[in-house]
Amino acid sequence: KLLTDRGYSFTTAAEREIVRDMKEKLAYVALDAEVDLQHVANRSADIERVYQLPDGNEIIIDKERFQCGELYFNPSLIGLESQGVHQSMAASILSCDVDIRSRLFSNVVLSGGSTLLPGFPERIQKELALLAPRGSDVR
Repeated sequence: KLLTDRGYSFTTAAEREIVRDMKEKLAYVALDAEVDLQHVANRSADIERVYQLPDGNEIIIDKERFQCGELYFNPSLIGLESQGVHQSMAASILSCDVDIRSRLFSNVVLSGGSTLLPGFPERIQKELALLAPRGSDVR
């Protein structure tokens, strides 16, 4: 969707593999997406990257680099009416027995997939700390 909004179309299975590769090589999760969006608007940060397609053509992406990761925290960006992954995690922990919540907040494990995006662990820690009970050690 993000690349479609920019005028690129990737519909076949092979093209989706290209998008996956692009995501793995160029995407990241911003600690504060609004700050990075301002950098894009002001051209004050080196966010723009060029990705070379197998046919030799090049695609230029900038805000899409962090917007794809931002969708995990703010699904409404693409019109989804669901909560972010951090909110789901916090709700799951808070639905557990009060005696183990602190241990759960301090023992969050991220594994595989998009959690490997640069910045994902720091962002999830930041967001969970805002949702956790006061004094919780979020790790």
